[in-house]
Amino acid sequence: MEELAGITHALVLSQPWASLTVEGPRRFHSIATRPASTILRTRVAIYAAKKPDLATGGQAMELLEAAGVTKAQQAAWTTRKTFGAIIGTALVAGLVTEEEDPWFVGPYALVLAERRPLAAPVVPSGTAMPSGWIWRFA
Repeated sequence: MEELAGITHALVLSQPWASLTVEGPRRFHSIATRPASTILRTRVAIYAAKKPDLATGGQAMELLEAAGVTKAQQAAWTTRKTFGAIIGTALVAGLVTEEEDPWFVGPYALVLAERRPLAAPVVPSGTAMPSGWIWRFA
């Protein structure tokens, strides 16, 4: 678990959004409220929630298609079977309120940089949080 050393927060995302954030083109995570400034410029774990996002998962396919991503790569990113585990990390590089990017839906979005998948998923101990939460786990 060296990849998670020093990380104290996780961004909880449903699939396929978690995989698209770690390995795909999604570099923004839209949020409804402004986060604490302490989360900015820190590395966070990306936790794939225990349940998939059945309501908006199709939107991911549309965004990938518009970005010119191949059908094979779309299928790889949107059919992940990892749930209830940390699958990667990202640096919260900033916070934006406006962006000309289809992944931004506002009113705020975390800018995620240096996104890295883990070699193997890590199932944390404790209670899983609902999708969309920033979870302090250490």
